[in-house]
Amino acid sequence: MTPEELKDKWRRLNASDAGNDAAQRRSSRPSFYDDRMIDNVTSGRVTSARERLMGRYRMMFAGVAPAGMVCSLPLARLLPWWGLAAVMVFFIIAAVMDYYLYRGVKGIDLSVDGVEEVAAKVRFYRRRHHLFQLLLIPCAVFVVSLYFIYLGGGGEIRWALAVGVVVGLAIGLAVYLQMMRDYRQML
Repeated sequence: MTPEELKDKWRRLNASDAGNDAAQRRSSRPSFYDDRMIDNVTSGRVTSARERLMGRYRMMFAGVAPAGMVCSLPLARLLPWWGLAAVMVFFIIAAVMDYYLYRGVKGIDLSVDGVEEVAAKVRFYRRRHHLFQLLLIPCAVFVVSLYFIYLGGGGEIRWALAVGVVVGLAIGLAVYLQMMRDYRQML
């Protein structure tokens, strides 16, 4: 192929792309820029496992714990003072633990830390999550038993408490499994 033939083919190729701006833009960028997943990530529609964990912990310490404390205030007439204090302490401990885990997960920097360091931190905070659950589950059983003892005068209230326990366990198990999946994805 002579240099003139090469120049002629080059001009024809440029002429066919000249009218089409998108084709011209596409030809100057690598092909992976046109991937739909890359567009989703760069636009912020896709969140990482770390961001999901941080969001769940933030929701728990900033939303659920204060709501639990506020919703337990009307029980002051029905529970003894130490029972209401136990409910409040339960929610305060849960909020502090969730805040600790939030700060810990937020401190994991995937772009700076090495793979081994990230894995060690993820395992550490997942272990802390389980230890905190081992502390909070007996407290929750104590609080629910207080409700059964002091609020369970009639059969309807006991059924409502039982349904609430079952629904709460189902929601809690679903959130727990999602969080453990996010921890596994970070490893």
